[in-house]
Amino acid sequence: MELFQRSYKLTDKPKDKTLFHCSICSKIFSQNIYLKQHMKTHEEEMGVKKDVPKEKPVHKCEFCDKTFDRNSSLVYHRRSHTGEKPFECNVCNKMFTQKGSLKVHMRTHTGEMPFHCQVCEKNFSQECSLRIHMRRHTGETPYSCEYCDKVFARKDYLTLHTRSHTGETPYRCDTCEKVFTRKEHLNTHKRIHTGERPFNCKFCGYCFADVRTLKHHIRIHTGEKPYRCEICGKACSRKYSMTIHMRTHTRATKIECEICKKIFSRKNSLNVHMKSHAEVMSHQCQICNEYFWSKENLALHVQKRCENKPFESVQEGFLSCK
Repeated sequence: MELFQRSYKLTDKPKDKTLFHCSICSKIFSQNIYLKQHMKTHEEEMGVKKDVPKEKPVHKCEFCDKTFDRNSSLVYHRRSHTGEKPFECNVCNKMFTQKGSLKVHMRTHTGEMPFHCQVCEKNFSQECSLRIHMRRHTGETPYSCEYCDKVFARKDYLTLHTRSHTGETPYRCDTCEKVFTRKEHLNTHKRIHTGERPFNCKFCGYCFADVRTLKHHIRIHTGEKPYRCEICGKACSRKYSMTIHMRTHTRATKIECEICKKIFSRKNSLNVHMKSHAEVMSHQCQICNEYFWSKENLALHVQKRCENKPFESVQEGFLSCK
C-alpha cells in the first residue's frame, strides 16, 4: 500500500481551486472525492493488492429464522410477527408498519392521484395500481393456477383463488372462531362483535360496517346502474341483481320444486320454499291454536291478532314450539 501512496499525489492546493488532477493519467476532477474514487482504477497496475470483500452481515429473524442483508429489512419484517405499527395517520388515526404505506394512505384524504393511465385517462394513487390496471388494456395475465387452467392479472387474486382448491382459511376470529380466506372479510366480520360502522353515507349519514355495502348504498342516491343486460338493455346497480335478472332470459336456470312443481329462478328461494314441505307445522299460537311453519310467521300473526299486546310479549310467552 505504501508503494501505491508514493506513486501519486493529490494536489492539495491546485492553481484552480475547483480542479483535482490525477498524477498518473492526468485526468481532472472537480471534487477530491471523485479523484479518490478514480485512483482505485489504478490500484491493479500499481501492484496494490485489493482488499478481500468482507462477508455481509446476516440479520436473522428470531421468530421464523428468515435472514436479511440489512438490519432495517429485519426490523420491518419483525413487525409482521409483533403487529407493531409505529406510523399513525393524523387524520383518521389508522396505523401502518411502514412510513411509505402511510404516505400512500394520506392520498385517500388529499385526493392526490399522481399516476395516470395513457390509454383511458384513469388516475391512481399508487404506481403499482396503475401497473396492474394496464393489464386490462394489454390482456396480460402472468399468474396461472397450478391446480386448474385459470390465469390472473394479479398475484393476490391467484392466492385467493388457490385457497378454493386447498381449502386454506388462514384468518380466524378471536371471538367466535369463525375462519376466513381473506383478511378484509375477517375485519368486516369483527365489526359484528364490536358494532363498529366506520363508513358513512355523505348523502343521508347512514353508517355501514364495510365500504362495499356503502358503495352499493350510494347508488340509491346517485341512480348509478353500472351493470347492463346485453339482451334487453335493463340496468342494475349490483352485479348480483344482474345475475338474477339474466336467469329470466334462459329457461335452463328455472328450478322446480319436486313436491308441488312450483318454479323458482333462485336456488335460495327454493330452499326457503322447501321448508313449507319439510317442516312439520310445529309453531302454535297459544291464543287461537293455529299452526305456522315458521316462528317469524307466528310472531307476525300474534302481533296482528293481539293489537293491545306489545311485540315483546310475543317473545316472552306467546310463542310455542312443540
